[in-house]
Amino acid sequence: YIDKNFLVDCMSVPTHSKLEFRMVVFIILWARRNNVKYEFDSFGNLYLTKGELKDGEYFPCVTSHLDTVQTKHDPYIYAGVPLKLKIEKTKGGDHMLSVDNEDGNLGSEIGIGADCKSGICICLSLFERFNKLKACFFLDEETGCNGSDKLDENWFKDVGYVIGFDSPDLYRAAWSCQGTK
Repeated sequence: YIDKNFLVDCMSVPTHSKLEFRMVVFIILWARRNNVKYEFDSFGNLYLTKGELKDGEYFPCVTSHLDTVQTKHDPYIYAGVPLKLKIEKTKGGDHMLSVDNEDGNLGSEIGIGADCKSGICICLSLFERFNKLKACFFLDEETGCNGSDKLDENWFKDVGYVIGFDSPDLYRAAWSCQGTK
């Protein structure tokens, strides 16, 4: 249910811990095009809200983080250019995305950063399906959950539940991070 062009656009945004600004801009521009309210907390985490609640209602909330561990994205971030993605069809009929690295100086392997760009794609795509939804996107998670540690608790006062799209294993919910609930 995720638009292929949107997926490619999102996955081509280079990001790295402490260098998430390109993804922040991507999400803000998406929010503006889709009439979704956005705001920041004092740490710089990004929050989206769609819809108005009636008495007794609560928002569902989805979350993901904005950084990746892909240090080889840094030259793309500083140059202001997207990652050049390759899309290949597998023998099973699935599509596989990878970075087409034409710069031998960076080595042949550059990770796409699907953790957690895939979570960002899922979160934003859910806004097309729901009239009332909140989402929060945390900065600097890969270096010790820094963004979520500094989240704005008041922003969650009208949230009924949170679904995080950064599970430690397939088909499991993340109940804690590095031992912290």
